[in-house]
Amino acid sequence: MKRLKWLWPALEGVGGPAATALEWRALAGAENHLLQKFLRPRQELAASYPCPIRGQFGIRHDVIQDAPDRYAGVCPDCCEEETLSKADIVVHELNVGSLIKAIRSAFQLQGTTAPVDGTVTGHRIGTHIRPTGHHVAVYLALASSPPELYRAVDRIAAFDDGAFIVLAPTANQLNRQSETVLEKRRSWFVALSDAIGLDGKGRLARLCDIEQLIQHPRKAKKGRSGRKKLPAKEVARRSKLWEGWEQARGKGGRTRAEYCGDKGITPTFLDNCRRLIQQRQAREAR
Repeated sequence: MKRLKWLWPALEGVGGPAATALEWRALAGAENHLLQKFLRPRQELAASYPCPIRGQFGIRHDVIQDAPDRYAGVCPDCCEEETLSKADIVVHELNVGSLIKAIRSAFQLQGTTAPVDGTVTGHRIGTHIRPTGHHVAVYLALASSPPELYRAVDRIAAFDDGAFIVLAPTANQLNRQSETVLEKRRSWFVALSDAIGLDGKGRLARLCDIEQLIQHPRKAKKGRSGRKKLPAKEVARRSKLWEGWEQARGKGGRTRAEYCGDKGITPTFLDNCRRLIQQRQAREAR
């Protein structure tokens, strides 16, 4: 059984249920072929898309049509003009129903599915039957930020008067507020990145039974004050990765996704490397 490195973080990376094929491809990297099973195209083309370098600062590339089936991405800040095809800028949305079906199958969940009132990110996806015979409702929360996950968990707690299990793509958005709600309700959080991988036939399959995960949950990510300081070797490695990308980007000919694939990292991890350098530079400037 193989763990998935790109697919689950990609579901939290776009800040919503839809993005261009270009954005999805950059986020999913080497596992884009798996992500495609859960996407469906809309009948619209994007007018812009986030800058792959400074998108987190709100910088976007404007899409300009310069031929019947040829487009260009124009960056107002830091990138050279990028040639695009029509397929690159077709907006694709996450087919939540298809994703829920795959998760239900992997965990062999029973019961019905339903959206959670008051949140677009929360869905009841079935029921887990514990060895004691107790039925526990299982929910999926597709959030791209800690506040968004907290709102989903809070609404689920209001929606369900019993104990429940919240599934999310990763534990990256889990904060103390969400943990507090879960603890008060004697409920559980499970990251799909810990729970579902790929079997020998290339299909999504559970890495372990959901019961094992709720009996021995992964320790939640601590707040800033509880984080351990990175070893000097790891700081140097991350700095080298970001500097390598800047050099590769300057030479041209390689996309961000290709660079990440070669280095065996995700685009999110590369962004973390950049933030680490910026934080170090800010400290040195004080």
